[in-house]
Amino acid sequence: MGTPDVSYFRPRGAVDLFRSGVNECLRAGGAAWVAAFGILVAPTVIAVAGQAALAQTGAMELMQALQKGEMRPENLDPGEMFGAIALIVGVGAVTGIISMLAHYAGGVAVARIWAERALGRSLSAVEAWDFVLGRAAKIVSGALVMLLVLAGAAIIGQIPGGIIAAIIGMSSGPMQPGVSPPLIMRLVPMFTLVPAILAVTVYLVAMTAVTAVENLGGFPALGRSFRLAGGQFWHVLGAIVLAGLAFTAPSMAVGALAQTEFAGGLRESLGAMAGTLVIAGGSSLLSLLLSPFLMSVQAGLYFDLRSRLRDERFTAYELALDAGVELPDGVVPPAEETAWAPPPSASSDVSLPPPPSAS
Repeated sequence: MGTPDVSYFRPRGAVDLFRSGVNECLRAGGAAWVAAFGILVAPTVIAVAGQAALAQTGAMELMQALQKGEMRPENLDPGEMFGAIALIVGVGAVTGIISMLAHYAGGVAVARIWAERALGRSLSAVEAWDFVLGRAAKIVSGALVMLLVLAGAAIIGQIPGGIIAAIIGMSSGPMQPGVSPPLIMRLVPMFTLVPAILAVTVYLVAMTAVTAVENLGGFPALGRSFRLAGGQFWHVLGAIVLAGLAFTAPSMAVGALAQTEFAGGLRESLGAMAGTLVIAGGSSLLSLLLSPFLMSVQAGLYFDLRSRLRDERFTAYELALDAGVELPDGVVPPAEETAWAPPPSASSDVSLPPPPSAS
């Protein structure tokens, strides 16, 4: 058994967190990266298959035509339109829940590897998967709570943008068939949605590590994550924005191609399913390769935030207790770190003069 690494128990800046996240992900043969990658593979394949199914049925093309104004709802068969909506919502819900569970589990695996390394141990990818299976109930409850909070933030965040877009639409007059809505109408909801999601993500960022280290799930993990991030909003926001630009933006950029003329031409030349698979597969592959690094940065944020708490002691001793493992070499309870003795009493500190002699 090794000795704890004190570097895990100190605050880090955003750039240091980014660098540490990358290094920890690739350290020891990339155990953290492999652990997260192995968990994410199956959900990624399921998500791509769902996109291919939507392309094969024509549901996605129908909804895109409606959004662009190329078709009018009154000109469609109600059963066809509602069937397409139900299929899109169903596929999106199933793949979304599976993806959230997988990403939460991957984050737990990576955070546990961080914790073991902080205590001077090593954890392989296979051991991390075994650990995730042991925390399955806490992972499911934590992922569902996180999904619920993010969905609420998305709904609330789109309300102001939707109202503004509706006002712009009313002022622009009725839309004509075959004419796409103004670009501003499609962008305004994003201007209010993204800040809402980012603000909530700041307070959710430590949930997976809380589950990995402190064995909390569901709302207790949510509350603990809120407490850790409290008072550190801008610090956490800077770290997740930096990590998001590096590890999330590339896959999102490729995925956004699905809404462009380039994607339309690709579907025409390769076929609806093949064209969708190229774009969805490329976006999903990038996400699969880069997500472990994002999870590693989030794990580092947990350690950083705990080291910043003023009303909690955070050393290898507390980490070992929270993680439920035996104390590493050289780590003793706080009361035994320094020998303590009561202050000397007056009777032992002051010597009285001898009594006078009888003579």
